Formats: sequence, C-alpha cells, structure tokens
Amino acid sequence: MKTSDLKYEEIENLMKNMNLKTVVETDEWGETSADVINLVREGNKYIYGIKCFRDGDEIKHFCWVAQYEKSNVKVLDGARWDLVDAYRRWREQLQKHRDKRREYERKKWFELEDEARKKLSELMTEWDRNNPEPANPLGDL
Repeated sequence: MKTSDLKYEEIENLMKNMNLKTVVETDEWGETSADVINLVREGNKYIYGIKCFRDGDEIKHFCWVAQYEKSNVKVLDGARWDLVDAYRRWREQLQKHRDKRREYERKKWFELEDEARKKLSELMTEWDRNNPEPANPLGDL
C-alpha cells in the first residue's frame, strides 16, 4: 500500500460519495491484512481509496489516499469491520507473542552468558594455576 496526501477539502468531497470496500491485502512478507476504504477510483494496476476507521458508531477517515496493487489484494463489497477487527486482534496477539519470545530469549541469553562467564573463570583460574606469571626481577629491590 502506498499513500498520497490530499487537502482536507478534497478528502471531504471524496467522502460524500460513500462507496465502502474492504481490501484484503497480502504484502511481500506474506502477511495478510484488512482495511476498509472509500473507493476513489480503480485503475488498471491499482485501486485507490481513502482509508476509513470506526470511532464508536461513526465512520471516520484518514486524510490520504491509499494505493493498493490489484495483484496483491482481494476487494470485498461493503465495510467488513469483522475482518478489520479480527486482523487487529491478531496483530495484538502477535505483538504480545513476539514480546514474550523476545523476553524469553533475553532471559536465556543472560543465563547462558552467566554460565559461560563462570565456566571461563574456572578455566582461567586453572590455567593461571598451571601457568604462573613470570616473577618480576625488580620485585626484590
């Protein structure tokens, strides 16, 4: 999805003719998302629309036009807020999962690092015992 800014008056004029569509897009990483747009126009390669969101029972909009590549989207008639809500819930769950994973990884990293430091300290103590430092010849002066 790409965007282009418009003046607020232009957006308001475009929003007068409500032609809501739900765009289900799969990005280059294979993640699928859903957006509700007010369709502005449909070209040969792209679909253009003003991205919308709900504020309570009221439909509001952003002040830019989104551009979706047709080969990456499926367009559904009407506003499918159930799909948008399901996507948002999934994103929240995914973020929580990633945060937990990152925290677990960090914890394990520090545990392994601590073990490695202890093991290295033991090894170096043993090495120092078997390989004493040379005596300083000026130490007895």
